[in-house]
Amino acid sequence: MNSLTWNQKRLISAVVLAIALVGIANYYLDIGLFGRFGTELYVASVGLLVLFAFLFVGPWAEQRRKERGKP
Repeated sequence: MNSLTWNQKRLISAVVLAIALVGIANYYLDIGLFGRFGTELYVASVGLLVLFAFLFVGPWAEQRRKERGKP
């Protein structure tokens, strides 16, 4: 399987952050876009961010360091 390009990785990051931003803003600003599921969406958004950071951001940063030749 081919590795993702950096532009594809940035696009995935933007989508994940946009989804999380909508969920978190809905909760804190009490917008009510998702009715009574605002709190559940907030928890899912934070969980998505943590999972994304753990599974993708760390390895991407390590790969980037290796490509640049830094220890």
